[in-house]
Amino acid sequence: MFGSFLLPISKNLSYLHLSSLAWSTYAVFSKTICPLTYLENWFLSNAGLVTYEGSFLSEYIFDLIYFSQIKEFEMIVLFTSVIILNAIQYAIFFGKKFEKF
Repeated sequence: MFGSFLLPISKNLSYLHLSSLAWSTYAVFSKTICPLTYLENWFLSNAGLVTYEGSFLSEYIFDLIYFSQIKEFEMIVLFTSVIILNAIQYAIFFGKKFEKF
């Protein structure tokens, strides 16, 4: 969420951040599950543990952050807010860069 604040530190980090932002945007809006989830479930089943359906975020992270099940509409609103926050931060950063020329 705060990857765009790393821009003043290193421009190279912005490439990493933008690629992860692009993947997460695609994953959230297309309801795609990360391929690593399938790998994790394979490891869990081979270890004799219980696997899960759905995404890593819905299984582990949402309960830590929101303490309850988050509705799909709320997730889309939150994620859209993150995209807007990042777009504003990138616009401010690159706007200042172009003012110097």
